[in-house]
Amino acid sequence: MLHIVGIVLGAGSSSRMGKPKLDLALEGRPLGQYAFDAAVRSQLTHVLFVGSGASPPVWMDHINAETEGKWSYLYCPTAHAGMAESIRCGVNKAIEFAADAVMIILADQPFQTNTLFNSLLKLYQKSGLYYLASTYHSTPMPPIIFSKSIFSKLLGLQGDIGARSLLKKENGLFEEFYDSHFAFDVDNEYEYLNAIHLMKSIKEGGKSSGDAREKCDQKGSTR
Repeated sequence: MLHIVGIVLGAGSSSRMGKPKLDLALEGRPLGQYAFDAAVRSQLTHVLFVGSGASPPVWMDHINAETEGKWSYLYCPTAHAGMAESIRCGVNKAIEFAADAVMIILADQPFQTNTLFNSLLKLYQKSGLYYLASTYHSTPMPPIIFSKSIFSKLLGLQGDIGARSLLKKENGLFEEFYDSHFAFDVDNEYEYLNAIHLMKSIKEGGKSSGDAREKCDQKGSTR
């Protein structure tokens, strides 16, 4: 069993929202809690939440005791310099945990679930490749799993360039997802209002969060 550490990126400035978006209420819970909780409840060995504050968000105080020890808050003092800095902070800490791989997750994607993360973990461990990247309409996006073989390249990223820039240079697997909920992230007020509507629709429709968000092609494609 590979030792795979989740890196939840939650250090963004929320400049397009104009206020801390991860603290916004979404069906009774902070928006940032959804992806984080899903990661903690998945089969990831450990989960790092990378933030820009010296202390964790207030809503992390309410994480259930049963998950204590499964996650850590990681303060990234250079996060203001771009996403690459948050990735670097996370990967360096994952190396301290002797990780075999990392899964990059965005904290502002509230429609992620532990079942989705587990399906990606299973596929990656069977693949033996350098990475497994999720795609929607053939566009790669997080969550993405990277082998320790390319940690040095993740550490070499600069500025606001994310990890997707490495996908054309290495041999990996692409996994296509077909539900738009999966790819939904919240960057501005309009998207936040849409997220509220979508979450209500899922709950009122009697679906579990997984039912509406986890349709994937189990075959995948390699590059």
